[in-house]
Formats: sequence, structure tokens, C-alpha cells
Amino acid sequence: MWALFLYSLVTLAEASSPFWDTFGNGKAEISSYQFTQPRYGELRKGYSVLIFVPEDIHADTRIKIEDYSATPEKFRVPVLKLNRNIQFSTGIYNYSVMTSVFASINEKFGISFFPLKLSLSGIEWCGNFFVQLLPDQKGARRMQHSYFEKEGDRQDFLSSPTGGIYEDALPILIRELQGEWQKEGEARSFPLFPSLWSTRISHRTPSWEKATLTKSRDKRETRWQWQVGQRSETYWVANEYPHYILRWEGSDGEKGERKKTLHLPYWEKNGNKDLPLRKELGIPE
Repeated sequence: MWALFLYSLVTLAEASSPFWDTFGNGKAEISSYQFTQPRYGELRKGYSVLIFVPEDIHADTRIKIEDYSATPEKFRVPVLKLNRNIQFSTGIYNYSVMTSVFASINEKFGISFFPLKLSLSGIEWCGNFFVQLLPDQKGARRMQHSYFEKEGDRQDFLSSPTGGIYEDALPILIRELQGEWQKEGEARSFPLFPSLWSTRISHRTPSWEKATLTKSRDKRETRWQWQVGQRSETYWVANEYPHYILRWEGSDGEKGERKKTLHLPYWEKNGNKDLPLRKELGIPE
């Protein structure tokens, strides 16, 4: 199945490129981070894992393709998936949260890595929460389910302004995996849809906001910062390809610092004998 998947992807790309040399080998990129999350007025220690891996999704359903024999090639859309996992505790109980971004590898709506699906799932002792966005050039179909009354269950459409960017896709875009996305020293302004987790944890109704993004570079790393009202996020990525995310800081106190990066087919590493890989990543068994 993986061989069929790679064939589907690579036939849409050039035989050799930095991107496919890195991500076309049947492995995922897994990076662990020491993590700090502000919650209930205090800073909480935990860990985060960022997973980048190419997949094919169905053009209509935007669901991962598993049976290639049943899906004609014209419906296969190659994407780079980012699964962003965070784990932290608040007193007696813990949070487990994952944000997923499925960004088109080929140019879509005029840009590379346009997110075709975003989702957030969260579990804590009070209840669970799930939201999914299916964007296009006009906006995004939203589906939401929540344990909490004020959030509840809903399905609707959120229109988007011209040139709008989803914040959850920025960790992909700032890695510039297929060439320069923004010039060094440039400051650009655009409408930003805030990350699903930031609106969830602050209990805010998500809406498009004006953001400014700047890029600067020294000998080893590139600094990206975006300002949204009184809130700011700063990320540092390695200058050397594939431009790993080294660390990040938010003005609210959130922080992440990379511990280790592994390249492996993690979906096959599900036995007790594979537990040492968690130790290698520096995360609890």
C-alpha cells in the first residue's frame, strides 16, 4: 500500500527535488519538544510532538485514501499532513490535544501548501471537543461537536477574505519546503484565521483578524514573528533544509523547544518493543 501511495505522489512531482528527497522515502518526520502551556492563569509543563508526513486525500471527501484501486487518479490530492500533538496536566487531570493540517503539496488556489482540511480534537476530564474546517478560496465549511453547552454542535460556513491565511498552516508555510515564501526583511499584512486551539482554550468565537508577519535571518536560523492585535507568536526554523522548527514562543507564555527529530514509519512502530523510541524522543512511556 505504501509503495502505491508513493508512486501516486512521486509521479506528480519531479523525479528529484529537495522536498521529495526528504519526504518521499516512506517515512514521517517526528520532532519532540519540551512544551509549556498557559492554562487557568498558570504555566503548565508538558510535551509536544510535531509529525510531518505526505499522504493522498480524496478531492471530494478530503479523507485519506487507503484503497487506491477504488479511487481514480484524478481524485487523488497529494498533501503534507501536520499532526501537532500537545500533552499537559492541570492539577489532577490532563489534556490531550491534536491539531491536524492537510496542506496541498501542489499549487491550489494560487499558492502551495493551501490547507484543504484542518481539525482539532481535544480530550480532558470534563469532556471532549472536535472541530473541522474544509477550506476553499471562498471560505470553509465548519463542523463542530463539543461537550460544553456554549460551544455545542454546529455545521455552518465561514466566509474568508481575499488572501486570508490559516494560522494552523503557518508552521508548514514558514518552513519554505518548496522555495522562498517570503523575502528576508519583508513585513507583510494579511487576514489571519486564528489557530483552532487558541480560540478553543480562550473560549473565543473564531473570526478573521489582521496580522503582520516578519522574517529575519542570522547564520543558523530564521526568525518568523506574526503580530495579531496584542498577541504575538515567534518561531525559529533552521536555515539548513528541511528547515526544522527549532522552537517557538507566544506572548501568552506558551513555549516549545525541540529535543529530537526522527525519521521513521511510526505507524509500524506499535509494539512493546518499540517503546524505547519514546525514550529516544524524550517523551514519557
